[in-house]
Amino acid sequence: MAFDLLLLDGVDLRRTGCEARRSGLAELLGQNDPTQPIHFSEHIIGGGPAFFAAVEAMCLEGIVSRKRTSRYRSGPSRFWFKTKAMEESELV
Repeated sequence: MAFDLLLLDGVDLRRTGCEARRSGLAELLGQNDPTQPIHFSEHIIGGGPAFFAAVEAMCLEGIVSRKRTSRYRSGPSRFWFKTKAMEESELV
């Protein structure tokens, strides 16, 4: 699943807003095709708790939430949050 576009044709897009990068990625990938290995990760606006519950029910890893106008920044950020749905255990 592809959810962001950071570089295209040698152009660094990290300073471009999130919505513009995702729009470019959607255009680049086109319609999701089950025969292709890379798919555009659709976004959901609003309804976070219900969406997260659905993610958990499907045993998926979790969700990423971010400010729609944010620029890309590597490392921790106050504009990007990853909420894991998986349980972790320490086994001996």
